[in-house]
Order: sequence, then C-alpha cells, then structure tokens
Amino acid sequence: MGAGIPERITLRNYSTFPARCRVSLRVEADFADLFEVKEARFHRRWDESREATAEVLTIGASWQDIRKHVVISAPGAESSPDGIAYRIVVPPHGFWSTRMSVAPGAHAQGQGAQFIRRTKPFWRRDPA
Repeated sequence: MGAGIPERITLRNYSTFPARCRVSLRVEADFADLFEVKEARFHRRWDESREATAEVLTIGASWQDIRKHVVISAPGAESSPDGIAYRIVVPPHGFWSTRMSVAPGAHAQGQGAQFIRRTKPFWRRDPA
C-alpha cells in the first residue's frame, strides 16, 4: 500500500430533477502480509478495532506484539465503525464528486497511532 491509495467517486445525474442520495461504503481490511497473500496462507487471527471520528475511520489490528492500522479519510463524509457515508444532492444534469484516501498508519514505541506525513495530496503527486 506504500504511502496510500487515493480514490475518486463521481455520481452523475441524467435526470431533469435533483437527486437526493445517500452513498454508503462498507470498509474492511485484512492486514495480510505479501507472503501470506502470494502463498494463499492466512494463519493469523488479528484482533480488530475500529474508531470513527467525523470524516475519518481508523481500523487497527493486533496479533501477538504486532500492531497495524489503516486510516480512511473521507472529507465531507460521516464515518461509523462499519464505513463511510455521504448525504448528497446531485443537481439536474450535473454531477457530484469526492476524493477519499486509505493510508497505512504507524505506531511509535510508547505512543499511539501516528499518521504518515505527505507533502502533496495523493491526487496531485507526480507520476513514478
């Protein structure tokens, strides 16, 4: 996942009337490492935790002494432990669009979750 995964969501309204919508996204994370995925072996049972605050959902997991988490940022959304939801109105013959991102977090020794810092938003990064 590296520095994160950006996602753009766009809804178009081809009607002559405004469309009131609730867009809900259920969010899951498996925390498998590369070799578990390649070898199709999943032996770990992660203890999962979820924390929802305003526009951010954090999913954490622990197994023995290993701690991991991902941070889902969704500006303008309502977050809950299950996922992200938007309440929107798409204008007639118009569209609604938003960006969200999923980024790995890190735990510092003796501290809580720390965010990976970025200098540019995901959608403005230069191509590799």
